[in-house]
Amino acid sequence: MRKSKIMKALLVFGMSVVTATTMAGLVACSDNGGDSGNGGGNGGGQGTTHTHTWSDWTSVDGTNHKRECTAEGHEGEKTETAAHSNVNNKCPDCGYQFTGSQVNPGLTQTLIKAEDLDTNLAIGASLGNGLKIANKATTVETGDSEYTSYFNGEALTLTSKINLGGTINGSSGAQACIEVTATTATTLYVYAYSGGNTDRSLALYETSTPTSGTKFIEGTSQSIGNGTGTALGVAKFTIGAGETRYIGSTGSGINIYAIGVVTGGTVTETVKDSVPAKASTCTETGIKAHWISNYGVYYTNQGLTAVSSIPGLVTDEAPHTYANGKCSVCGRDENAAITKIDFNKLLADNPALYDVNATFNTSWLKVTAKGTSTYKSGGLSTKGSKLEITVDVTSTLSINYFSTSDGRKFTIKDSSGQGYGDGTPTYVDSKDSSKTYTQAAGEYHASKHTNKTVVLELTPGTYTITFDAQEHKVGWISCEPVA
Repeated sequence: MRKSKIMKALLVFGMSVVTATTMAGLVACSDNGGDSGNGGGNGGGQGTTHTHTWSDWTSVDGTNHKRECTAEGHEGEKTETAAHSNVNNKCPDCGYQFTGSQVNPGLTQTLIKAEDLDTNLAIGASLGNGLKIANKATTVETGDSEYTSYFNGEALTLTSKINLGGTINGSSGAQACIEVTATTATTLYVYAYSGGNTDRSLALYETSTPTSGTKFIEGTSQSIGNGTGTALGVAKFTIGAGETRYIGSTGSGINIYAIGVVTGGTVTETVKDSVPAKASTCTETGIKAHWISNYGVYYTNQGLTAVSSIPGLVTDEAPHTYANGKCSVCGRDENAAITKIDFNKLLADNPALYDVNATFNTSWLKVTAKGTSTYKSGGLSTKGSKLEITVDVTSTLSINYFSTSDGRKFTIKDSSGQGYGDGTPTYVDSKDSSKTYTQAAGEYHASKHTNKTVVLELTPGTYTITFDAQEHKVGWISCEPVA
């Protein structure tokens, strides 16, 4: 009986404690910090306990974020402050985006923009930070298009460029390159673009005048793309203290829009942007999932270890899916005539296909003079060749092409020998402003080293396309009946 009374007394006491604790959770937030506190007053009363209901974290500044207690009746009575975390250049708690020196504190970072340099750059002209023009004088030009990237997390929009010309050990003579003398370990980000239709690369050389047998330093060649879109390609180079190196093209001409110079330690690259994968179809190319770093470098993995060129992210069009003679995706007739010749794909494995009388299985195209023609990366390289185009109905002719110099042209004439179409408008030479090119009807030029497409509507008849004796590169030709 005595034991039973004791147990009942303990039970009553325990329930009293639970009730008191529960009621304490309804009082105001403690002023003493934490999730519980001691009551104030002269008598040092009974402590109170409150479990906070927190708001989301919101950024306060570049260092901290905060949150507040939102318990009903006690809003704003308790605030907690904490430091940002940095995961891929972003705080995962409040979304704060890190930029500039917050990502790489303690490093010295300088961006040399072409737009800030003199128009004429002689041999030896300083670009700043130990960089100067070597080998051949060059110029700074301002184009009509804007190109974009990132440097140290900050967005770039650039229009002016330095012309580097082709490879510095090429047969066409000395080409401009950039000499870099590093007094301390240096990381360079070179923002570049090519107007051609092939994937081009920059590399480091040990001399500004290598012999024809001297190659660039092994492992330094980096793709900057092929002039597609408005994003700049970025080549990243590391140069040791006391070393002198030369930045130059490994092939055809490349334009440099800016150079980022980073010293003082190891550079940390973080994710600045990402693009999901897009599957290709039979009518459109696709794109691989990729991530762009805070220095504009493209990667195919979120860990930023697999570098990619911009063209390397594009996937080819998928084959048609035919069922009962029709493509189930685009509706194309399985027996429809070929309307497009992509020389880059067609000739890559068999350049001998381009020869006199070749039709490439079309009813509208025939080679009538081969000239000097071969396959080069990006398409058909041709000098002096002729094509014959024959259409029975009004059709749209499109020719995608590129030339390495101003003034080179091809002509289109009808069966009477008259130039067909208005021709390319008059333009100024991209390297010599004293030269202008005025075209007659039917003459089409490759100006300013730009990959371009001529589009003409042909009425029924036969037409002749003649490329002049200078090198042209043709990516593709298409001819489709007007609907």
